[in-house]
Amino acid sequence: MAKTEEMPNNSYDTIAELSSLLLAANGDGPHELLGEFVVPESCRPTLPFDATSDKPLPVLDLGATDHPGGLAAKLTEICEEWGFVQVINHGVPSHILREMATFGHSFFTLPTERKLRGAFSYLNGYGAKQINMHGVGTPWVEGLTLRTLPESNIAMFEAKMWPEEGNASLFQTLEQFDSALQEFEITLLQLLAEGLGVESSFFSQHFEKCPELTMGMHFNYYPPCPDPSKVLGALPHTDPSCLTVLYQDRISGLQVQAKDGSWHPVEHKEDGLLVFVGDILQGWSNGRFPAVVHQVVLNNKIPRLSFLHATSPAGDLVIQPAHVGGDPPRYKPFTYKGYMQYKSDLHLQRPDDTQKPIDAYAGITV
Repeated sequence: MAKTEEMPNNSYDTIAELSSLLLAANGDGPHELLGEFVVPESCRPTLPFDATSDKPLPVLDLGATDHPGGLAAKLTEICEEWGFVQVINHGVPSHILREMATFGHSFFTLPTERKLRGAFSYLNGYGAKQINMHGVGTPWVEGLTLRTLPESNIAMFEAKMWPEEGNASLFQTLEQFDSALQEFEITLLQLLAEGLGVESSFFSQHFEKCPELTMGMHFNYYPPCPDPSKVLGALPHTDPSCLTVLYQDRISGLQVQAKDGSWHPVEHKEDGLLVFVGDILQGWSNGRFPAVVHQVVLNNKIPRLSFLHATSPAGDLVIQPAHVGGDPPRYKPFTYKGYMQYKSDLHLQRPDDTQKPIDAYAGITV
């Protein structure tokens, strides 16, 4: 396994600063600074950020009543094929999503020294610098991670960013977003369990009123990149969560991979929420719901913002894969804590790896 390398100590503190430096040079600037961000040719995007998909990506109207077989059957069918769906009429208030987006844009455009107040650990708070994963390129993105469970760090973030005046309205927005997304994710997990033919509480019982859960939200900010044909905002990957729910602004860039390996841009829908099956749910469903591989491509003109809510079970919960209808077990029992330790040791699969981490960790070879 290749050794993980930290970014070198350059003269810039954030990707946004580097972006401004290079774009201001009008093509004549120190583009060698892009070197650590450049990905191998085999990993470079084949579709630009503003491409359109040659096949329709799945959309689920959670408020509709005319789905043949019901919502559970429709959602199950989609997740079995894609591991991904865009949901509309989901019940999460639009004003909360807009307030979250407004905060994200205002935060990432703050001066560097102000943003750095919110940096308090590698996995929490503001992340200005990224890591070059296995020497395949550093993602062109700035991030902000806020945890709600098992221990919230939102109050710590507020105290660091606004030590005197506080920010009660932001605190309220973040709490409302977290609560609404928890409810939404419980609904999805119940529908997916019904679709599998097990009790509707098969997954969700482990997420309701459980303080040992791992839960939080993350903002991604992708500044304009001078050469988006050679750099990625997010390398191809699957999420280590059970479910990830993401909201993206109007700027394109997210792409998902179909089973045949082809890439498909995800169209923005007003107030739509994007749902990703994660590694944990792939194993938990005995492989019925594949974790979707996705990536983020860049553009050279406009910054892009997204934010997500991720949910995973308690670390010590023994996850027993649901094999129904005589299906043989395809995954051995495992714990989230054990899997995350494995992921930490692996750090991140190379984008050109064909085996998903959950298969390598818990898959049963027939």
